[in-house]
This record gives sequence, structure tokens and C-alpha cells, in this order.
Amino acid sequence: MKRFILPAALLAALAVLAAACGGGDSGDSKTQAPTSTAAGTKTTAASATPAHKATAADFTTLRAVMKDTKAKAEAGDVQGTRDAEGKGDDAMEAIINSLKAVNPTLANKLETLELDYEGQADADNTDLTVMAKDVQDVLDLLDEAAAALNITEGTTASSADLATDLATLKSVMQDTKAKADAGDVQGTRDAEGKGDDAIEAIIKAVRAVDPTLADKIEALELDYEGQADSDNPDLTVISSDAQKVLDLLDQVATTLNISS
Repeated sequence: MKRFILPAALLAALAVLAAACGGGDSGDSKTQAPTSTAAGTKTTAASATPAHKATAADFTTLRAVMKDTKAKAEAGDVQGTRDAEGKGDDAMEAIINSLKAVNPTLANKLETLELDYEGQADADNTDLTVMAKDVQDVLDLLDEAAAALNITEGTTASSADLATDLATLKSVMQDTKAKADAGDVQGTRDAEGKGDDAIEAIIKAVRAVDPTLADKIEALELDYEGQADSDNPDLTVISSDAQKVLDLLDQVATTLNISS
């Protein structure tokens, strides 16, 4: 019998056709498996990362940061303003993200202000007047934002806990003043840092009933902490601030109805 030898080109064409028809399952599965895996991985990663919901603590943090940023901007302190505003990034993002679900317009207002003051902070020639105005506008919107998210700023601390915080703060401020009066820079820094938790708890509790008093204490805290963190702290200012905090503690105790 005479054999017919197919041309090489025809054999190659038939091989391609066979792969497309008979071997399609294997080829498709190799092609589809990575796509399916990638999609599955992406979905799993997304679902594993929970959204950061805004809390009362975020509002308290953002208020303090915005006030500090405004104070630094109005004082003409460019680097201090830049450093201050950056401390509110996480709190601001949490608030904006939560607001987007319930009040997108308000979320957009806050986001626009954030982008504006951050742009100024990153600029070579920062306009501190614009930054001061932006952060004040943020402060003006925070009550509306808290109401939209049904968040009440304040504290759940018991009277006993607050009495302990008050006693702690009194002791810390006395120690801080003594170290500052003695000219001990590092000792002053170490001393004031021990009162952070106590003063924050007291400010939160006071803010719920007397925001003006809370603001006074917070302003003093920001001032002496700023001095303590600076390269050349003015111990006279820290001593004065610590004494002013001490002078307010009886009023705090009365406001919170606790024994000092």
C-alpha cells in the first residue's frame, strides 16, 4: 500500500485544531484557575479588613488636634502647624468614612477641608491663615457630624475612677511644677507624661457638662505638652501651666460632683 506523507505545515495546523477541540478542557482550566484564584484572594482580603468606624474617641482626638493646629497656625509656627495637623489623620478618616454612609454631603465638606489644609501643610509656602480657617471650619462641623453618627462625646468612667484620675492629676501637676521650678528639664518631661491618661479622662468627663472648662484644661495641656516636646522647653511656662491646672481642679471636682 502506498503511504501518503502529509506536509509538515498541514500536520502543524491539525495539531492546533486538535488542541482547540479535544484539549480545550485542560487548557481552559489552566487559564481559568489563576483568574478564579486571584479573584477569590482579592475578595478574601477585602472582607478581612473591617472598616474603621468613628467613635467618641475619634471626635475628642480630632477636636484637640484641630485646636492645637489652629493655635500653632495663628502663632506663625509653620513646622508646629504641620506636625500638629498630621496627628489627626486617623480620626478624620474614620469620621469621614462613617459619614459617607449617612450624610455624604457633610462627609464631602470635611474631606474638602482636610485636603485643603493638608495641601497647605505640604506646600513650600504654607498659608497659615488658610490653615487656621480650615481647621476652624472643621471644628464648626464636628457637632453636626457627631449628631449624624449618633455619637455622644463624653465618658463612661465612674465617679470612683474620676476621683482617682483627679488625685493622680493633682499629684502629677505638683511633681511637674516642682521639677520645672528646680530647672530639671528631663524630670519635668517625665513627670508631665505620667498624667496623660488622667487628664484625658477628666477632659472627656468635663466636656459633657462644661465645655468651656474642658477647653481651658485642654489648652493648658496642649501648651505644657508642646513645651515639654520642644528642643528648648520653657520651664517657666510649664510651671505656670501646671499651677493653672491645679487651680482648676476644685472646679472640676465640683462640676463632676466628685471628691477631690
